[in-house]
Amino acid sequence: MITILKYKKNTMNNIELCNNKIIIRKRKTQYAAFDILCYLLLAVMILCDFRNIFATIDTPAYFSSYMAARLSSNSLEKTYVLLSILVRNIIGDKAGFRVVLIIYSLVSWILIKRIMKKTEYPIIALLLWFVISFKINIAIQIRSGLATLVMLDSLHDLGVDWKKHYIKILFAVMIHSSAILFVFIYPVYYLIKKQNRLFLLILPLLTIISAWLFSNSIHIFLTRLLSQNTFGGRIAERFLLFNSAQYLRSYVNPFNRFSLAIVIIYYLYLYFVGAKPFSELQIGGLAVMMMSLFCYFFGAKSSPMIAYRYPEMLNQVLAIMTTGIVVYAKNKKLAVILVFFFIIMAEMHYHNIEYIIQCIMR
Repeated sequence: MITILKYKKNTMNNIELCNNKIIIRKRKTQYAAFDILCYLLLAVMILCDFRNIFATIDTPAYFSSYMAARLSSNSLEKTYVLLSILVRNIIGDKAGFRVVLIIYSLVSWILIKRIMKKTEYPIIALLLWFVISFKINIAIQIRSGLATLVMLDSLHDLGVDWKKHYIKILFAVMIHSSAILFVFIYPVYYLIKKQNRLFLLILPLLTIISAWLFSNSIHIFLTRLLSQNTFGGRIAERFLLFNSAQYLRSYVNPFNRFSLAIVIIYYLYLYFVGAKPFSELQIGGLAVMMMSLFCYFFGAKSSPMIAYRYPEMLNQVLAIMTTGIVVYAKNKKLAVILVFFFIIMAEMHYHNIEYIIQCIMR
């Protein structure tokens, strides 16, 4: 009898050992494929840095600020100013500007790889990030894209060290001043963390209503109160610049596909997670999603450019959050199909691959 029990125990141990070996082998294969995709991404990012400077809307503005960078500048974007001065003095004008773009691409790539590798399904997360963010946040607006990647990396610090989180946010602001909005992530995160599931169920609705109701009050606050000091004046100036794009108002539809996608993914997340406790990263991701939703509806009424600009930055978090649906779903195959359907829809909207081909042809 004892011999039979020992045999069964050894058999179970061997089966468990084999299963662990299979899991480890699959994980290694997954990471190997992820690394290959990452290096392909790096090659494409560097390739886009050699496109015609005037091929996009934002790159000529970057080049102008690169040429105009001075130590006496009162710009919040100190990292770009200092890097521009250093590279311009060593290398020169156009060649130096491309070096700056390459440096930003390399730093962005390191952060992308670091952030996506921490997710449960890094390949899916990387593909999601690519279709949502590559064209807008890397190929066209790499400074704001890099600032957002710094913010995404800081989400891991929310429940561990809020000071470290804010240090990273400060660094993001020094990369691109639009990142000043990210200072509100921690308060929203803290609010979500302290509430029950019933509050989370109605949070998107509360976000939309508050954005719509308080848009005028926020507008007055930014244009009158903040303009009384130098730092606040620069924020107000940026806001007024966004607000001046009134021609965009007729094109802003707050009930668009991406605000709808945020709401759908948010509720799918709540459904699949169920009664399980949220991780700190998940709570931070939900906070960023609600901020994006707020910007959609706030901007639609008060400042059309905000309805475009900030959600484009904040929606990068969907790459992290959507993989969570696969993690918690009982039917993994169906969840993966849903995620890849979202990837295809996003690619059809942003045309990243078409843009890369255009960069090669130029």
